Amino acid sequence: MFVTAVFVSFSSCRKESLPSPPEPEVKSPELFTYVYVDSQVLDFRRIQGQKTEKFSKENITDLFGRRVEWATPQKIQLTKDSIVIQKKNDIEEKFKYKWDGNDLLLLRSDPEQWLYAGEKFDEERFFINTGFFIERSADSQRFLSNIGQDYSLVSYEGLPSTSDDKAAFSYVWLQMHFIFKKTTDNQ
Repeated sequence: MFVTAVFVSFSSCRKESLPSPPEPEVKSPELFTYVYVDSQVLDFRRIQGQKTEKFSKENITDLFGRRVEWATPQKIQLTKDSIVIQKKNDIEEKFKYKWDGNDLLLLRSDPEQWLYAGEKFDEERFFINTGFFIERSADSQRFLSNIGQDYSLVSYEGLPSTSDDKAAFSYVWLQMHFIFKKTTDNQ
């Protein structure tokens, strides 16, 4: 009888009859990919003192060279709290982001603050704002030219000036929206 009990015990504990524990589920962060579909020029002008001169879209390359082309995002990837902005020539920018209603905010450092950078139209489309500028200033001893761009620039009035004499400087200002559409390709 003892032999039968041992045999029954061992035979009931065979590997096939034991339920296997569930595999732990490794969750990768949810990833959404958006591709560039269009752009809009919102404002393009030269400002010198109190005078402004509007430019047409055709003058962008004349004044900014290939800067706008290189700064145009081609693909954007969003995870829960991170945004990766991919541009031509393998340029990538990474930020923490959040939505405040429909407004896209990027976390900037030094000082750490959330800055407006775009808006969503709906769950499938949104735009990234970009302000481009060229500042030129002169005095009796020098001529200075400064060029740049930023996602949070929405007006030339917020640009820093290297000159205290407002008549001695001029800006070329370009504000654009780059529009993106969600894709099913999450690579």
